[in-house]
Amino acid sequence: MNKENFYKIENIKFRLPQSYYECFTTQLAFICYYYYREYWKLFLDQEIIYNPANNENVLSFNSHILDSIYNYYGISLISVSFNDFIDNIDISTNLYLVTYRMYLYPPSKHLQIEDHDIQHAFIVYGKKDDKIFIYDAFYGLTKYEMKLDMFLKGVKQIDFLSIAKNKHDISNQHLDQKINKYIQSLDTYLLSEIYTNFLKSNYSEKVLMNIKEIAMLKEKNSLIINCIAERMNSEPLKICASIISIVIKEWNSLWYNLMKDEIRYYRIPEDIFNNTIEIIPTILENEQILYDEMKSLLCKNSIYDELVAKSLEYLSLTEMIDFNIYSEFNGVTIIQFIVFIEDNFQLSINYTELLEIKSFSKLLLELYKRILLSKIQKT
Repeated sequence: MNKENFYKIENIKFRLPQSYYECFTTQLAFICYYYYREYWKLFLDQEIIYNPANNENVLSFNSHILDSIYNYYGISLISVSFNDFIDNIDISTNLYLVTYRMYLYPPSKHLQIEDHDIQHAFIVYGKKDDKIFIYDAFYGLTKYEMKLDMFLKGVKQIDFLSIAKNKHDISNQHLDQKINKYIQSLDTYLLSEIYTNFLKSNYSEKVLMNIKEIAMLKEKNSLIINCIAERMNSEPLKICASIISIVIKEWNSLWYNLMKDEIRYYRIPEDIFNNTIEIIPTILENEQILYDEMKSLLCKNSIYDELVAKSLEYLSLTEMIDFNIYSEFNGVTIIQFIVFIEDNFQLSINYTELLEIKSFSKLLLELYKRILLSKIQKT
C-alpha cells in the first residue's frame, strides 16, 4: 500500500460493539467505512427465518452480507494464494481480508481458545521487511505488527478486496425502492409467533443464542432506521428513530440478564427463564407502535401529521411555517394551546419544561416526542 494510504488507514478510529457485531461483519463494515464513510446498507437485506418444524434450528439468520457489500458498495472478496499475497502486498493499494486461526492470534490469547477450528478475521494493509501491518476493527487495533513467519503459521484464507469502479453510485431511485420495501416489512408478528410457540417454556442454550442473534439483528435495524431518517432529513422521523433505538436496546438487556443467570446457575431454572422473558411481548408491542408510526410518517397520515393539523387549526394558522411563538401569541394563549394538546393526545405536560422552546416547529417536535413516549409501555 502506498505511503499516503498507509498513514490514512492507521489513523482511522472505528469500533463497533462486540456484543452486536462478530469479527467478520465488523471488518467488512470498516472496509465500507474506509472507502465510503458509511456501512449501514450492509444490513438492508438481513432476515430472520422461522422454521417451527426444525427442532435443531428453529431460527436461522441470513445476513446476505457478501451480496450486500457488492450490490451496495461494489466490493468483492477474491481468494488469493499465500504466494500471490506475499508477491503483491508491497505494491498493492488495496486491502486484504484475512481469516486466521484464533488460538494463534496474540490479541485473543487471553480467551484461552482450545478449539483450533475457531477463526478470527482481520485486515492486512501493508508489509515492511518481515512485518505484516494489521488493522483489526474488532479489537480496535489500527497498526498491529506481526512477524511474517507467525502470520503464515496461522493463516486460513486470504481475500483480496476488489473495488468495482462506480458500483457504489447506486441510483437514488433504486435505493429509495429498497428503503421503502425495508420500512414496509418492519413487523414484529414473526417474533410474536416465535415467542408464543417456541421461547416460552423451552429454555435451552440454543434459545439463549437465538435471543442473542435477535438482539444483534435488532441493533442493525436500529442503525438502518436512524440512517434512513438522516438520509430523508425528516425531523419527525429522526425522533421516531431515536425512540425505536431505545426500545430495541431492551433486546440486548434481556440477553444480558439471561447470560448473568446462565453464569450463576450454569443452566437457567425454567421459572427464572420464563419470568425474565415475560418482557418480550411488551418490547414487541412497543416496537410495532413505532414501526407503524414510521410507516405512517412516509404516508403523511402519522401522529405527527395529526398534531400539526390540529395545532394549525387551533391557532388559526394556514400553513406550517416556523416562527417565535412568544412573539405571535401571549402566554395565556400558549398555555391554552398546551392544554388543548394534552386533552387531544392524552398527555400530562409540565408547561415549565417547555418555556425554553421559542420555535413553533421545535415545540411541535417536542410535543410529538412526548406523545410517542406516552404510547409505549415502560419496560
